[in-house]
Amino acid sequence: MNGTVLDTSHIYETEAWGKKDQPNFYNMALTYETTLEPFALLDLVNQIEDELGRERNEKWAERIIDLDIITYDDKIIYEEKLKIPHEHMAHRNFVLVPMMEIAGDWIHPKEQKTIEELYVECHDTCEVILIEEGI
Repeated sequence: MNGTVLDTSHIYETEAWGKKDQPNFYNMALTYETTLEPFALLDLVNQIEDELGRERNEKWAERIIDLDIITYDDKIIYEEKLKIPHEHMAHRNFVLVPMMEIAGDWIHPKEQKTIEELYVECHDTCEVILIEEGI
């Protein structure tokens, strides 16, 4: 479907971030190779979410699925609809921990730091608990 999954992290359980009065979330990361350009990939990601029943009623609210494009090669895109690298990635353990498994030495093109370095400097106190092998 427009690409190939190259690698997956384990699955982690984390407390909700931003809006804490909701159930825990499950998070993982994957590396996906595609010929789609970033905005076309975003359209595909949104289509998948919609097909799986995603409703967009409230920011950071409980949801059945949430797919994010965190990075795309070394591109930097900062537009209203899409921000790559994801603008909050360096501040969220639930992003950094799974990414360390599959891309720990990737260098953030703006911060000029690896994922591991970003994790060490991250002030997020949300616990990230390993629950299952990747898919």
